[in-house]
Amino acid sequence: MPPLECLPQSTAQIVEQARTTLAVHPGLELSKFVVWDVRHGGGQERLVPHRQEHYKRVAGSLGKLRDLARAWSERRRDGLKCLGDLAHPLIVEAKTPCVLWLAAPTPLELGFCLHHTYGLPYLPGSGLKGLARHAMCRELGCSVEEPAPEVLELFGEGGDKGHAGAVDFLDGIPLKAACLELEVMSPHHPKYYQGESPIPHDCEDPVPLPFLRIAPGSQFEIALVLRDRRAPREHLQRALEYLEKGLQEWGLGAKTSSGYGVFGKQPRHRVRELPSRAKTSSGYGVFGKPSPAPNPGAESLSQQAAQATTASGQPTSVAPVVEAKKFVATIRSWNQETDELELSEEGAGQAIKVSLKQALQRSGLSQGQLANFRNAKQKFEVELRPDGSLGSFLKKKE
Repeated sequence: MPPLECLPQSTAQIVEQARTTLAVHPGLELSKFVVWDVRHGGGQERLVPHRQEHYKRVAGSLGKLRDLARAWSERRRDGLKCLGDLAHPLIVEAKTPCVLWLAAPTPLELGFCLHHTYGLPYLPGSGLKGLARHAMCRELGCSVEEPAPEVLELFGEGGDKGHAGAVDFLDGIPLKAACLELEVMSPHHPKYYQGESPIPHDCEDPVPLPFLRIAPGSQFEIALVLRDRRAPREHLQRALEYLEKGLQEWGLGAKTSSGYGVFGKQPRHRVRELPSRAKTSSGYGVFGKPSPAPNPGAESLSQQAAQATTASGQPTSVAPVVEAKKFVATIRSWNQETDELELSEEGAGQAIKVSLKQALQRSGLSQGQLANFRNAKQKFEVELRPDGSLGSFLKKKE
């Protein structure tokens, strides 16, 4: 029996003409314009969708939407330009495949996250916000159900008595429309998963199921916006740090336990090659991470260095740092109450104090692990920025 076309003949002709000359909305290809096969088995007829064929049609439509993706991105940048330092755009790149909205209700059973209006793949802002919130809860040691007050301040709280958070997370826009590829998974025990068999066994036939995924190397432009102009700019920076941590360590979307959904921040030197129309007077670029804003109340690195002492309380020779500097150091001591971590620079005997909290964030370590590395005299690769903040703090590979 030939495939069953569910559209009226006149509509089907228009759609087919659009596929060859223009472009069909990818979301409609997944949800409305589905062609079915009529299959017989067990004395019954059943309809089976042409999954792989329709996924190819989605990919074909996305290949024709390059100008739409570019226009969407430019419109976003123009809007962010008006916000000045209240907005922080950045680009992330998929390091592993990413699957979003796999369980979306479609006739094909396996859907994907496509924008309702544009039909383009995107990273939902709600998902990015939830991921950053989860990363912050994990770092602070609180549960997602009962978050710490600082989590509620940054991300808000739901419910009738809830409130908005300090930072809005905007959707991730694809820099390239055709960023999807076809993948296949083969459940080996379909009857067991469907509750038709009490135990899984090897007598069942695997059922290949094609689905769409974001290809590794695909890039998306994300933006974080501070809701209140009077709010501290540190809120924006903290939200950005937790978002990056969630994307790099936890993953976005489905199948993260299998390694899916890992994103990394676009390297700065590659970002500069991309066109940007939204550079503000505060130094924020559409694709680059901004330099930390100067804090008049904070001590400079030179002032911190002048106050550095040894563990016995005696002053030690400390050279002030006036520009970004990378060096290797070991841990001397730290004080959680004053948020100070004292480092000893290798080969120079110099003591430098940095933020303990920043060191834990940059390295992903706990204070217990930090104590073990101090006792083992573990070496760290350190980057200090001109304002005294910590750029990176990573274990040195021996």
